[in-house]
Parts: sequence; C-alpha cells; structure tokens
Amino acid sequence: MKFIHMMVCALALSTLSTLSCATEGDARASLQEDGYTDIKITGKGDDGYTFTAKSKDGKSCKGTIKITKGVGSTQTNKMASCE
Repeated sequence: MKFIHMMVCALALSTLSTLSCATEGDARASLQEDGYTDIKITGKGDDGYTFTAKSKDGKSCKGTIKITKGVGSTQTNKMASCE
C-alpha cells in the first residue's frame, strides 16, 4: 500500500512539473510568429506580459499576452491595440 501511495505522489509531482509558466522568451516568440517586430516586454503580472511592438503594417501597438502551458497543450491569449 505504501508503494502505491508513493507512486501516486510521484505521478502527481511529475504532472505538476510539466505545467509551467511561460517565459518572456515564449511571449516574444509568439508575438514574432504573428508578425510583430520591435517587441519590447514592458511588464509581467498575473495576466501575463505587457508589450509594445510594431505590427506587420508598421503601426505602433501595445497589449498583453498570456501563455499557459499544460500537459501536451499550450494556450495563448493576446490582446493588442494598434494606432
């Protein structure tokens, strides 16, 4: 019984270790994939990273990006306004 308990705990720790927060580099790479350039990460909070950048058509943009990594999946939420 003790062995089974240890295995369950090990599995739980293994699963939790695969859940991770996104890094600033992850945020920058995701924005680059969308065509943003001149990206500056301006802050980090509970809602992800804030940024300024240039859009594909050269407009100045500011917004937020939050990336949540899970077991076998990644969810990205972005919101930006460009002028």
